[in-house]
Amino acid sequence: RSLISAAALKNQSRRFFLFSDETQAEYNADSGSFDEEGGRLVQNLESNGRFHSDWCSMIYSRLLLARDLLSKDGALFISIDDNEETNLMKICSEIFGAGNFVAKLSVQVNPRGRNLDRYIAKTIEPVLVWVKDYQNTSCLNLIPKDERMLSEYNRKDQKGSYRPIGLRNRNQNFNPTTRPNLYFSLWIDPETGKVSTVKSESYCVERLPLAGDGSPTCWTWSKDKIDNENDYLFAEETSDGWRVYRKDYLDEGTAAYTMAKSLQIDGEFNNDYGKKRIKELFGSNVMSFPKSPFLMERIVEIGSNQDSLILDFFSGSATLADAVLTSNSKDNGKRRFIMIQWPEEIEEGSPAADLGMRTICDIGEERIRRVGKMIVSELEEANGQLKLGEEPKPIPDIGYRVLKIDSSSFKNHYASPEDTDQSNLLDMIDNVKEGRTPEDLLFQVLPAFRIPYCAKIDKLDIEGKKVFGVKRNAEDIDYALVACFDIDVNEKVIEEIARMKPSYAVMRDLSFKDDSTASNFEELFKTFSPDTIRRVV
Repeated sequence: RSLISAAALKNQSRRFFLFSDETQAEYNADSGSFDEEGGRLVQNLESNGRFHSDWCSMIYSRLLLARDLLSKDGALFISIDDNEETNLMKICSEIFGAGNFVAKLSVQVNPRGRNLDRYIAKTIEPVLVWVKDYQNTSCLNLIPKDERMLSEYNRKDQKGSYRPIGLRNRNQNFNPTTRPNLYFSLWIDPETGKVSTVKSESYCVERLPLAGDGSPTCWTWSKDKIDNENDYLFAEETSDGWRVYRKDYLDEGTAAYTMAKSLQIDGEFNNDYGKKRIKELFGSNVMSFPKSPFLMERIVEIGSNQDSLILDFFSGSATLADAVLTSNSKDNGKRRFIMIQWPEEIEEGSPAADLGMRTICDIGEERIRRVGKMIVSELEEANGQLKLGEEPKPIPDIGYRVLKIDSSSFKNHYASPEDTDQSNLLDMIDNVKEGRTPEDLLFQVLPAFRIPYCAKIDKLDIEGKKVFGVKRNAEDIDYALVACFDIDVNEKVIEEIARMKPSYAVMRDLSFKDDSTASNFEELFKTFSPDTIRRVV
């Protein structure tokens, strides 16, 4: 199951254009905003004549990718400035289908109102909620009822706590004309408060489903249901006469849960809590306008399960990762996250720069690290204070990996004869670019074998050579992949790798110590692990 939180979006999609007599290429060339390869050289400011169009082209492709990545029961949450809400709705309707729109959450992020606004001080930010398949009832979750709601369950019997709910349907569109089978008399025993569909000597008080003004409505239960589940019903005499109720038990089914409301006004969703969290972790405000981690926790609560994969296309200071780790610590979940962020440079002299961070990505990485340490410390302290017989709370996995997009680690050796001469032949002996590490090579080959980047990697030492043993899951016994990218690898190392019987084995073309070792590579695997798929890169 997937959840994608696209935070701090600003405008629309490429389906909405600003028209001009000149072509886009001509505009780019004249504006000086792009290099020769089309890369942006300056920020996409509102003064840019194609501000909306540029943003549209960017966000449209990401939303297409989001649709493809979402699982069948996945959900998409988009926090966006309300200036562009209408345009984004049109984009998402095109990409996801208008029928897959769920709701707009109006989140009160600034109760005091923004001072920079004109005419009206805005207190609310919209969060648009879409799902992959609206007919799939597993896309979104109910949330636990708050203390006010739970306080309604203030009665008890032998089955547990319950709240009384009137049996009469308050919607007057449901009446004897529209629902004749639900309009009938109920008979009440005034001594016990029990209810029956049949009049008798003890059940002698009649009650019809009438509104306060005497107009007829109907019951919410049929006669058969009342007869079969009669223990759930009771009647009480009030100033307006006898009323019939059903018992809604707290511990039955989803009674302790409720649907999230479209208006989210919890005080902890205030942006001030985002600043407070940053200051708690770093000691200073290293990030401007961070979102409240409590708001992100609510989104995680609504849109994910305990084993969900959560993706954020615009992670900023990694508030969503903070929320995922915190949620896992609370319910022992195994949610995983992928945070994506452009390495935007931090202004020199800022609090973040004073702490040695150069980009927003650095802030996010450090935040995840500090949140993880804080969670582990708090849980260890709590476990150390347990009473005899109490179970300690498990420590969640707080590990993460940082991956950066780059060019291939391998040189391009597809050169035509006229591009090759005696002076550069030696450059083709080693096909790996300078400065690339064995880890770089490993992570480049993982997708080729459909091994996830989150796989467990053991670093082994065999005859002084660095060997990577990769397991798809931490619980696996056997290695899915064993790789070695060192040079001067002898037959003993290859034999040890083959004896591990991995599903895949990978080595560099330059790894083999000599021609004899290269020749025996296949033979050693045929002897010790014939089913292993071998690759030389």
